[in-house]
Amino acid sequence: MKGERIKNITNNSGARVSIKSDRDPNSVEVEIELQGNEEQQRDAKHLIENIINSDDDYVSVMDDKSLITVPRILVSTIIGKQGERINSIRDSSGAKVSIKTSWDKHSDDVKVELHGNKEQRRDAQRMIEEIVNID
Repeated sequence: MKGERIKNITNNSGARVSIKSDRDPNSVEVEIELQGNEEQQRDAKHLIENIINSDDDYVSVMDDKSLITVPRILVSTIIGKQGERINSIRDSSGAKVSIKTSWDKHSDDVKVELHGNKEQRRDAQRMIEEIVNID
């Protein structure tokens, strides 16, 4: 992994990622240590697996992020009672979904950040669009 990828994994997951320094330079295997809470480690592992399973050796972890814009007035509809709807979107799609309400408090819109592979992000976006009826 390149240093930039490790930095992106850390920024996107919140987990600390380190690669064992005394590894054999001729080996294709790498030992990676993840530090953080369970969710951070799970997110970091997912991002690493996306890199490993990618057909493109130059994939960037940042390619695992999408932003969509939704009307601010519909944020509570997306979240649902006690977070049920947004948690359902997360569980069904496998994507990590974050609503960025503070990006511009004077705007009528908010950004929804989707993290995951292309299919997960697409599924989460489709579910959100169905909720807010965006075409």
